[in-house]
Order: sequence, then C-alpha cells, then structure tokens
Amino acid sequence: MSERGLQVIRGSPPRASIVRLTRSTAPSPEEVLVRVQAAALAATDVQLCHRSFTSEPSTFIPGVFFTGKVLTLGRSVRGLRVGELVLGIAKTEGDEPGGCYRETVCAHFSTLLPLEGLVEAKLQPATVLAHVPPMISALTCIASHLRLQPSQAFLLIAPRLNDVIFILQRLLISESWQGPLYLLLLTGPALRREDLERHVALQPLLSGGVLEGSKNFLHDMMGFSVEEHMDSFASSEAVLEELVAKVAWKDRQVDTADLDAACVALEPVAKRRALLRSMVSALALGGRLVTNRGLEISPAEGQHLWVKECSVSFFNPHCMPLSMLRHGELLHAAAEVCGRIAAGELCVTDSEVAQFYLFDQFQQALDVASREQGGRKFASGPELVTLLL
Repeated sequence: MSERGLQVIRGSPPRASIVRLTRSTAPSPEEVLVRVQAAALAATDVQLCHRSFTSEPSTFIPGVFFTGKVLTLGRSVRGLRVGELVLGIAKTEGDEPGGCYRETVCAHFSTLLPLEGLVEAKLQPATVLAHVPPMISALTCIASHLRLQPSQAFLLIAPRLNDVIFILQRLLISESWQGPLYLLLLTGPALRREDLERHVALQPLLSGGVLEGSKNFLHDMMGFSVEEHMDSFASSEAVLEELVAKVAWKDRQVDTADLDAACVALEPVAKRRALLRSMVSALALGGRLVTNRGLEISPAEGQHLWVKECSVSFFNPHCMPLSMLRHGELLHAAAEVCGRIAAGELCVTDSEVAQFYLFDQFQQALDVASREQGGRKFASGPELVTLLL
C-alpha cells in the first residue's frame, strides 16, 4: 500500500516533489500508526531544506513536529486509543532528521503526546503546533544558557520584538528574575513597558494570569532602537556599538555593587571585533554572552574574556530535533509547553500562523518561512507556518 510524501532536494533554492512511499499497515508492538493532519514548518526544517551536507544534491523527507489521529496501535501500546488526537516528534533515522511530511507516520509510542487538554480548551491543533517549536527553543535557552539570577541585568539584542516574545514569556513564567531588562531592537521603534504589557502574547500572564499584581522585570526595563538612531551614525553597526556602550554605562550607575550583566545577542548585525569588545565590556565580572549566530573570537579577545571571568556560549535551537541523545529532553519540553498552553499560561493566536497545504503549496510556504530582506530575515507577516494535509 502506498501514500504520498514530500521529498526535498537540498540546495538554494530547495526543490520539492511529491513521491509515492510505502505505508506501514502493521506497526510493531511498540509503535503507533498516525494519520497526519498538520505538520509544522519550523526554522529547523527551513534550515535543513537550504543546507547541503555534501557536495552532491541530497534528498530527504522533512518534518519534525506533527499532529494527527491514531489509526492503529501496536499490541504492546497502552495509554493511547484509536481516533485520539496526538502531537508527535519525528525521530531521526540514520543521518536524516524528521520525516513527517507524508500522509501517515509510524511512530514509537514514546514520541507521541495526547492532546486531550488542548481539545478540551477548544484550541486549534494546527495553531498550537506552529507555536510549539519556538516555545521549546525559548524554554531551552532560558533553562540551559541564560541561568539568570534575580539581581542580574539582561541586555537582549534582536531584530524585532516578535523574535524574542517567546523568551519574554518564559522569563515571566519563571518569576525568579526581576530585571533590569534592556531590550535593543534592530528595527522598529524603541519599546516601553506599556507596549509589552499590551502585547497579545504577554497579556494572559499579566492580566488575570499567574503574575497579576506581582512585580516583574517589565517594571524595570528600557527599550532602545538601532533604526531610530540611524540619522546620527554612519552605519547600523556603529549605532549598535554606541547603544551597547550606553547600556553598559547606565548599568554601572546601579547602586548594587556586585551586579552581573548577562547578554544574549540573537542576531548581531556583523562579525566586528569592535562590537564584540563592546559586548564583553558590557559584562560585569562573571557575566555571559549567549548567541545563536556565528561569532569569531581572536586570541586577544579570548584573553579579554578570561581576564573579566566572562564566558561565551552558543545556543542552537535546531540541535535538539537533530540529536537522538536529546530526544527525551525535547519530548519533556513539548509536554510542558502543551500543558501550559492548555492551562492558558502560554498564549497562542491564529493571527500569528500562516497555513498552507503540504502537497500543493509547500514551495510557497517555504518562501514565507525563509523570506529575507537585505540578507537578514525580516518577514513582514505571519512567521509561524503549518502545513495541512
């Protein structure tokens, strides 16, 4: 018995085609056959479609996160029932990640999460699915890399507010960190506390939510914008360096003598040594610089970090779906994210999600998810994408 699947030839641009695949009719004792209803087109999938691992074109079936209904249960499977809606995370097979862009997926029962809570909350599975990957990335970044202490200052550099909104959600949920926050955006106006409090993704936490009436980092935040200062400087790099230095100077005025400064640079505009030195200078003793982009460090800069007792860490949000060793961690994170969405603590909205049909509109969906302007991703619309079957 055969079914449709989407095969991608990696490259720039990637090329996709519909192929016929063999459908599993009898899952093994510990497997479950799931009829796929929607699949996420996450940043991991976009990256893998554009990336060539060898000099020769390579083909693969993309897709890591999916939702669907259970068709058949292996004889040893317990806790699931036929017809139940589940969220799944496709396991890596050999060197090829993912593989859920097809009509059915035969998955080990341990990779499936029942979505009964989301159904009871009357949430759309395709909308939830689009939010799960970036929310997991934010959870991992907060838990594994930032490790913010209550008194630390946090300088957050990002292209736009939407690129860091899930990190801000996580910081609010944790309740253990109270600022100060310095939010530096590359595009758009500088943000105020009122702007963040009105944001649709943060309102459930602040109005009638778990943080109603409590003090949090929004009470002690300052917003900066590179775009608003472009008239006074020759380049955006110069603006960024000046603003980083300004934040570092302001932070020195805080009365707390042992204040640390933790910096996360989500997308530095250039690999400039002067910029790196500005970032390192913004760190107090014991601070951390966290980035998910390439960063080149010379021996002299490494010595500068050592003298200041600072550290640099690289956070790659795509590493978990691609690593079998971290698959269990990925599943635990997905379970927590889905639970908090069902409880109303994490907000998901249909307006943030663009939906396309997998076999008819994949190329169009890929263009939306990987849209670039001026060499950097600044999509001007919904950036969370799901593919419907």
